[in-house]
Amino acid sequence: MKAAAENRAEMRKWLERMLHWIERGELPAIPFAGWTTSGYANRPAPNIELVYMEQGHYDKLLIGDRKVCFPQGHVALHNIHFGNYAPREKRAIPFNAWCLFLKLPKGMAEFKEMESAPVFCSIPVNHSKRMAARFRSVSDRCLEPRIPRPTDYSEAQIMYDPLRPAPMQNLARIRVKAALLDLLAELLDEVGTAEEKTPMPEGVRQAMIYMEQNYMNPNLSLSDLTVASGMSRSRLGTIFRSSAGVTPMQYLRNLRLTQSRRLLKQTDLRIAEISAHIGFSDALYFSRIFRLETGCSPGQYRA
Repeated sequence: MKAAAENRAEMRKWLERMLHWIERGELPAIPFAGWTTSGYANRPAPNIELVYMEQGHYDKLLIGDRKVCFPQGHVALHNIHFGNYAPREKRAIPFNAWCLFLKLPKGMAEFKEMESAPVFCSIPVNHSKRMAARFRSVSDRCLEPRIPRPTDYSEAQIMYDPLRPAPMQNLARIRVKAALLDLLAELLDEVGTAEEKTPMPEGVRQAMIYMEQNYMNPNLSLSDLTVASGMSRSRLGTIFRSSAGVTPMQYLRNLRLTQSRRLLKQTDLRIAEISAHIGFSDALYFSRIFRLETGCSPGQYRA
């Protein structure tokens, strides 16, 4: 499993390259920018995709032949050179995400390694409303009156293409570029926000990322975290509490409750459905814990 620090460093590397590329040159072709519920099933193409997973999650997402986990509330960057696919399955939580595809010009040395291997990195989003607003701004500014909003990037007309016979007017193009740069700046800000100010022990980092990716599993145990961290149970407990201020299982509970608050405000799911999605097998127990932590019931919090 990739350590959290390496994951963030890789995200920062690609975002900075994208920022420099778009700052210094012409606005690239944008095959798709917008809200989607269609999930993952894209043919190989020389594109970079940015995705903000507002609702739903993928436990078995394939980026080429690389299997990754994409949790709810995360933003991801990956290439499409090798295609991507996620098996369709019954979901208590539907897939809803903001997506942006950028077409890479041929021969760009900065992105050459994307042609040789699948790339995927993701981080949790701390400022969800701001992130959604940045994606929405790019989408809105890409749309021209004569072009309908596409529902499938692989079949739709490219939303913005610098080679189109009748390109956007200069002012409209500048606005799209400004919105795109604003989104990249927001993503870099999230990477920086997510970085700890003091070094975090590697075992603790790995335990945290494991919980971020598996909190929805009701059987997730301390034994699983010891395996993920490479530490003994007693050492993990001591080092984790010293670094994070809480025990591993308290951290897991806080993570689940954070996700529950998001779902209560952003979905119409029943309390029992939310409880099951975030890893509580007993809805009554979830409601009791929620009240202890927040001072109100889930229903009162939603109202």
